[in-house]
Order: sequence, then C-alpha cells, then structure tokens
Amino acid sequence: MISEYFEMIDSDDAKFKQIGIDILCQSGNKRGNFVEPLFDKIFEILRTTSDENLICTCLFAIGHNNQHLKTKHFKTLEKFQNSESKEIRYALTFSLLGVENYKAVKMMIKLAQDRSLRVKDWATFGLGTQIEYDDEEIRSVLYKNCFSKDHQIRHEAIKGLANRENK
Repeated sequence: MISEYFEMIDSDDAKFKQIGIDILCQSGNKRGNFVEPLFDKIFEILRTTSDENLICTCLFAIGHNNQHLKTKHFKTLEKFQNSESKEIRYALTFSLLGVENYKAVKMMIKLAQDRSLRVKDWATFGLGTQIEYDDEEIRSVLYKNCFSKDHQIRHEAIKGLANRENK
C-alpha cells in the first residue's frame, strides 16, 4: 500500500501528489520506516515546484515529521521565509515548530516579526513555548511582541518570556 502512495507522489497530477504526501506523512508510528525516502521526495518537490498548494502540503508534512529534519534540509526551507504567500510562510512556521536547530530558530525569529498576524502568532508560540533554546535575539523579539495589538501574540510573547525568566 505504501508503494502506491509513493506512486501518487511521483504522479504529474499535483492533487495526487498532495494526497500521497498527506497520507504518508500521517501514517502513524510505522512512518519512521519510510520518512527518509518521503523527505527525499518532498524536498525534491520543494526545490522544483512553484505550486503554492503543493508547497504548503509539503511544509505541513514536514511539520508532522520534523524530528527527522537534517542540516541539509534547512537551505531549501530558508527560501520560503520571504515568500509573498502568507499561506506558505504559515506552513513554514508549522514545519519548524519545536525544532531546536540554529537555522530553524533564525527563521522562526524572522517569522515572529511577519506582517501576517497568523504567521507572527504561531512563530511567537514556537519561539516562546516549543523550544528551550534561548538567546538575546529570541528574548528581544518576544519582548517586542509583548506590545502587539493582537492579544494572542501578546500572550504568547509574555508566556515565552516567563518561560525564560530564570534561565
């Protein structure tokens, strides 16, 4: 059955690709057996497509499996932090939640200053409560977001600073 979903990903039809990716990225505990070939496919798609929906599907799939991210993957992900699409920037934020990697943290800091409130909110949440990594740059963006007009962003930033108070 898994091979059939990989065949869908290899299809020329973007919808088939999305369905194959969606199924495989959420296939329970057994997906560890095929995450590496799945990531190979996903990152090849991310390097070659401009289809916004397909990019978002790939980024959300990574988010469901981001404990398998490797250093080589971050260069591809970095190109999406400046996307014109707020949906792509949001999906990128999801893909990086909880990732304790310097490049991932740098992207989240940038995303926590995004013009989209949804992106900014989730990136602030990611920095504030989903990682233990701490430095002045993180504290600075969290402090700045404490003054957001958006109450959700403000609360995530305050919680993030409170989590770091004694560290």
